[in-house]
Amino acid sequence: MSFWLNEYGYATYGENSHLFADADEGWIVINFAGGQGLWAAQRLGPDDIRVSRPGYIGEIPADYQNHPNFMGSSNLISFAVRQGWYKPESGEPFNVNKIYGDGNMRHAAVARIEESLRAKSGKIALRDVIAAVRDPQLTGDSAGYGQVAHLRKGVHPELGILWVAASSSLTAPFIPYWLGVNDAQPEYKRHRYLTEAEAA
Repeated sequence: MSFWLNEYGYATYGENSHLFADADEGWIVINFAGGQGLWAAQRLGPDDIRVSRPGYIGEIPADYQNHPNFMGSSNLISFAVRQGWYKPESGEPFNVNKIYGDGNMRHAAVARIEESLRAKSGKIALRDVIAAVRDPQLTGDSAGYGQVAHLRKGVHPELGILWVAASSSLTAPFIPYWLGVNDAQPEYKRHRYLTEAEAA
């Protein structure tokens, strides 16, 4: 991931958070607006439960670039120091969300959804994650889409499934999208309801 971001960069139309994952681990990645190439990433283990809306990363170690659970751009801390947003001599740990984000960390709705998932007995099922993505505490009619990746071990990459709600996940059905398809499903092709004034 570090190679990917450093080599290819990213589009910055505003602060963005992403979750990259396989069946064993995940990474929360946040790239920051402003054209400075700032980004941070935190590893999530196989038993972690993380609702990332909005995405956040809290305290990171000063040696984050050599830490197995964190990554980031080489200027992540030094830029904040130059701007006067962080003073290492204060002894306070570097908190990514406090310095570059809204300072709220886990929002109340996120905490409630995470706790409800933790309270489930046994493994969390696909339907539980879809229900969490669909929860009105986290989403609404204005959301453009919803996605849930079904991560499984021992499956050929082409058979990986991404469940996609083509509009608000609050009301739209989740449709399976196999990663090995070579044509777009009809739900995602051009039709009159997606083009301005064609419905008339």
